Amino acid sequence: MEEAAGLRRRAVLMFVSPWDVNCRAVDQDVFADEDVCNLMREFVAIRLDAHLNQALMQSCRVDALPGFVIIRPDGQIVATKTGALDASQFRMFLLTNLYH
Repeated sequence: MEEAAGLRRRAVLMFVSPWDVNCRAVDQDVFADEDVCNLMREFVAIRLDAHLNQALMQSCRVDALPGFVIIRPDGQIVATKTGALDASQFRMFLLTNLYH
């Protein structure tokens, strides 16, 4: 979050688990998408193991995996999205919350 504040960019917290089918699908399909990769450069990406960060997950109100939280540089949560997503849904999530 310090990096996000220093760069004045929003952060994307990504709560994932290597054992979750939806998390593996997001890794294979969503993060392989060139447009998603380009959009992610506008954010500071923070990938977190859901099992090791359960308290943070709860404080961000993430109740399913994968869980994505966009946070402003001042620490305010802007948006949360959970569950299975395809590349177009994730792109829309990022675009909608890039400056909002």
